[in-house]
Amino acid sequence: MNEKEQKIADRLREILVTNLRLPMNAEDIDYEEELFNSDLGLDSVDSLEIVAAIDDEYGVSLTSEHREYFKNIRTLSEIILRSIETA
Repeated sequence: MNEKEQKIADRLREILVTNLRLPMNAEDIDYEEELFNSDLGLDSVDSLEIVAAIDDEYGVSLTSEHREYFKNIRTLSEIILRSIETA
């Protein structure tokens, strides 16, 4: 992960903990941890909140075509950075 992706990934962890009121510290979420079907316990409603938070924070609108990027924090940070750089 390059420096820009790292910065986005760290902010995404903060967003998850704050917006979804997760009972953990942002640093406790591994960049490679699956967002769904994991100990995080996220569901489809949470995914909508994540999409809205990303749009608010970065001005990036994720759609169903970006679904594969919802695997983990690292993949989400990659698509956000690509979207920002090509805007």
